[in-house]
Amino acid sequence: MQIENTTSSLTDGMLEKDTNELVKAFGKTGELQRNVALSIHHRFTMLTEGVNRAEFKTLEDYKAGIENGKVFKAWFDLTGNLAKGVTEYKKTLQKRLQEEAGLTQDNAYKVWQRIQEQAGKVKASKESETDKSCDAVTMKELATKLRRIQKAEAGKEYMPKSLKALEALENAFVCFGSLADVYKD
Repeated sequence: MQIENTTSSLTDGMLEKDTNELVKAFGKTGELQRNVALSIHHRFTMLTEGVNRAEFKTLEDYKAGIENGKVFKAWFDLTGNLAKGVTEYKKTLQKRLQEEAGLTQDNAYKVWQRIQEQAGKVKASKESETDKSCDAVTMKELATKLRRIQKAEAGKEYMPKSLKALEALENAFVCFGSLADVYKD
């Protein structure tokens, strides 16, 4: 028995129409994610005091603001109580994506990640992609030592030799970056 591949103009037309709609929908996905990212910036991003939100009309404006200091804290960097609104929005969005769009939890999370990336959040690099240069490794090790001393000092640990070395370690770290990067808390 031989099966023939038969087509009719009706099925060809339906397939073409459905394919066109699918392609159009996927083509708009990035644009829609950018629009949501911009709206979230407008709603939740904290600007530096004295900066007018009207200056920020596009995602590129917010990305430039992050770089030049006009953005105090982007919405994707908020933590604690400051992040409550973003957290609630994320939950609502992911729930709707699952219930109304039929996405899996993993795919809904991926949409959220893409929105964050559109907004300017830098992807966390994997260990294999991190800088392994001597300078980068030295900076990381110095930061670890400085944090360890800071934690022990806060816990009132007796550590005279470490405290003696602290100033030298801090001076060495300044060659690589700001001490504010080490003492974030």
